[in-house]
Amino acid sequence: MIGFAVCFVFAEQIYVFLLRPYEQAVVAVRGPEGLKSMGMIFTGPMEFFIVKVKVALFGGICIAFPMIAYQAYRFIAPGLYSHEKKAFYPFLIISPLLFAAGAAMAYYAVMPTLMQFSLRQEIPAGATTAAVSYLGRVADYTGTMTMLILGFGICFQLPVVQVLLGRAGLVSAEQWFSMGRYAIVGIFAVAAVVTPPDILSQIILAIPLCILYYIGAWVVKASEKKADKEAA
Repeated sequence: MIGFAVCFVFAEQIYVFLLRPYEQAVVAVRGPEGLKSMGMIFTGPMEFFIVKVKVALFGGICIAFPMIAYQAYRFIAPGLYSHEKKAFYPFLIISPLLFAAGAAMAYYAVMPTLMQFSLRQEIPAGATTAAVSYLGRVADYTGTMTMLILGFGICFQLPVVQVLLGRAGLVSAEQWFSMGRYAIVGIFAVAAVVTPPDILSQIILAIPLCILYYIGAWVVKASEKKADKEAA
């Protein structure tokens, strides 16, 4: 709620920040002059206000994510031994960093590419044909952008989940590697749900997740070797 209140005060500035990937796509496709005729619209009296509320909620979640991760740790900490607590500390740093990496990828790579692809689908007016042009709504654009940022940020937590399950003894490194082919299919299925209905953004999310999956498997394997040496 504190994060929401702060972000609501700056909701317009946050929306302008979220709009920059679209502006970059317009400049890339139509040039700087295209910004004059390619603005966003809203079609309902309260639509942009509701968008600002959603933007503030989205910003509040991002701001609160480190605290949410810390509270999750506080919830399970009483059930951990002292050495297990020490092993858990790095994840309190790594998890927000991975979330930030996923969000940055969605903002700086996926959304500009997606918008450029969309704008290139326009059909100019001809002598006997009507023009087909993009007319963006603030609600649609904001929904797509926030879904991508949150989806990428959450999906990038995959290595953290793998290592935690490995240290809990629930899934071994050998099992992670043996399930690789099924994991790849599952990753592409999840990417299809998280991203907009286009193959481009699905692939952009799925490939890094596949890489992160095997990084997580190798980290689990390294942890198992270290545990075996300490036990010996």
